[in-house]
Amino acid sequence: MPGATSLGIRYPFQGETVSATSWQNTAEDIDGLLTQLDVLRDLSTSKPSASISGGTVVTASGAVGTLTTYTDEDWDTAGYADLGVSNDRLTVPAGIYWTQCQTRITTVTTVTSARCGVLVGTTVLWHATTLDTVNATTPLCNSTGIVIATGVSNILQVQVRWVGTGGPGTWVIGRLEAYKVRDLVDV
Repeated sequence: MPGATSLGIRYPFQGETVSATSWQNTAEDIDGLLTQLDVLRDLSTSKPSASISGGTVVTASGAVGTLTTYTDEDWDTAGYADLGVSNDRLTVPAGIYWTQCQTRITTVTTVTSARCGVLVGTTVLWHATTLDTVNATTPLCNSTGIVIATGVSNILQVQVRWVGTGGPGTWVIGRLEAYKVRDLVDV
């Protein structure tokens, strides 16, 4: 009677007669495990994701604006972007996502604060933002990566705001990225 490893690979015990069937059983068990690893590898390396860039919006000091007119689809492995229909967003189905945004503000004199945040539906996640440089020429605003969970299809956009003098400020070189971490049924 053959033995089996903790992974379920069947093998003949010492002293057993090794036959073509015992070799076949071992080979099929190893092949089955490698096929399972292939599936796991593919899931981990090809998660649905998208990145769009080129968004712009003009805002006065203290005002909130939503980046629009993204011009470039950097990549889209899941159909989240459709710049021909809605060039201001990514639309993601239900799931758990890691998102981030980035933009720069120009045409201002001084900047005391600048923020960008991911807008999920109608809720902007300002707490996911950081003020990077306070440089009047090209302050860069990066959001930290934030994990969002959405139970329904949702629109992701970028909202910006700044406080300072001069302007109105022109936000340029916007980028919005979303990476699906998992389906909600997986949690």
